Amino acid sequence: KRDVLGQYQEGLKQAMLENNERKHAEAMYNQDLNQQELDFHGRDEFLNETRANRRPDGKLSKDSYKGSTREERVQVFADQISQCQDNAANRAHEGMTDAALNRQAEFTRKQLVMMEREKQRMKRAMAMEIASHNQSMLAQQKETATQLGRDAHRNK
Repeated sequence: KRDVLGQYQEGLKQAMLENNERKHAEAMYNQDLNQQELDFHGRDEFLNETRANRRPDGKLSKDSYKGSTREERVQVFADQISQCQDNAANRAHEGMTDAALNRQAEFTRKQLVMMEREKQRMKRAMAMEIASHNQSMLAQQKETATQLGRDAHRNK
């Protein structure tokens, strides 16, 4: 039984090794094909737009014309990059302006809240002062009434 198990494990190891070698060889072959394709793209006249636009008889070659020259496309690309930078600068400026406006609005809001609280505090203080004054007046009236006696409120 151990012999069979050992043979099975040995066969399994051998199969794994062969599988790994096959995968490695396949990966290397795929990498070689990719490198060949990249090399071709690097030197292809059509893709790099280095082929002459004119035929030997002086006429423009229609198959090489892509609607604009390489220089024009490079210029358009540079213009687009410039526009992107301008847009980013404008967004940053607008963001700073919005932040300043938000800070000002928050400051104003806090100021209004503080003023409202002060107003409420003043109202409470005035109400307490009036209540205190009324209590002292009531005490004074009681004192006056006790000094005048029980018949103080009657006509004589």
